[in-house]
Amino acid sequence: IIRKNEIQKSRRPFQRFLMLYRKAAAILLLPLIVAGGFAYSILSNRDRTVADKPVISSVYAPMGARVSFTLPDGSTGMLNSGSHLSYSLPFSENRQVRLEGEAWFEVFRDEDHTFQISSGNSTVKVLGTSFNLSAYPAENYVEVVLQKGKVEFTDNKDLNNVTVLPSERLIFKDGKTSKSVVDPA
Repeated sequence: IIRKNEIQKSRRPFQRFLMLYRKAAAILLLPLIVAGGFAYSILSNRDRTVADKPVISSVYAPMGARVSFTLPDGSTGMLNSGSHLSYSLPFSENRQVRLEGEAWFEVFRDEDHTFQISSGNSTVKVLGTSFNLSAYPAENYVEVVLQKGKVEFTDNKDLNNVTVLPSERLIFKDGKTSKSVVDPA
């Protein structure tokens, strides 16, 4: 019994320490969990915001070659020799491309999001159509030949809008626009 009392007395400081340690751990655990969750949310948002930033994608047709392309919205086309097409990703809601050179487009129809092609000082707006656009910056010349659908050509300097219908050719040169009837084939 004497031994038993001595063992219990020697355990009491250890039990007190253990009880104090449990209370301290319980008090510190909650702030650690909150801080960990906060750090995790900041780090996961950082990764998400980097992915949401626009990325420029380009298609280039080397001299002497033609290159076919498919855009993320399902629109297809073909770049002529020495031409360059660029667009930013994500593309589905912002259907804007930049063209230097010549390309044939078959634009996927999406009435909620117009398809726009910027080239030099002009813009061509499209809903869904097939057409050829030739716009070499060095020549200061833009030509649109429409097979089907409807496009709107805009001179960005004067803000003149011209609608092009099937089997029509629009030529924009030296600030002047002219239209004529052609066989798009």
